[in-house]
Amino acid sequence: MSQRRMSFVFTVLSALALALPIAARSDDTNPPKAIVSMSVELINTTKLGGTELKPGSYSVRADSVKVTLSRGGKAIAEAPVQWKDEAGKAAYSAIVTESRQIKEIHFSGKSKYAEITQ
Repeated sequence: MSQRRMSFVFTVLSALALALPIAARSDDTNPPKAIVSMSVELINTTKLGGTELKPGSYSVRADSVKVTLSRGGKAIAEAPVQWKDEAGKAAYSAIVTESRQIKEIHFSGKSKYAEITQ
């Protein structure tokens, strides 16, 4: 091969090598952004996603696929959610439990609520 053709092939291969990692990157590498967040005070021992939550103050963060309860900046429990429509906007934030298991989380001023899907 001539020097010019060899240089051209090397340039094309270099460009492909640089472009390959960009093309292979998935757009889903970034975690979903929080849709809503709030603070809640649990007065009874409750469970979320199989994790027992002791009474106390928690931060609640929900995104399009999951809800996370944190305490002191550390994630304590999380569970998958499905978003449902309310009849109207919720007047206040509330956690709905059944048999000490969190089933729904309603957010003040929002027309949707998070239903725990496990």
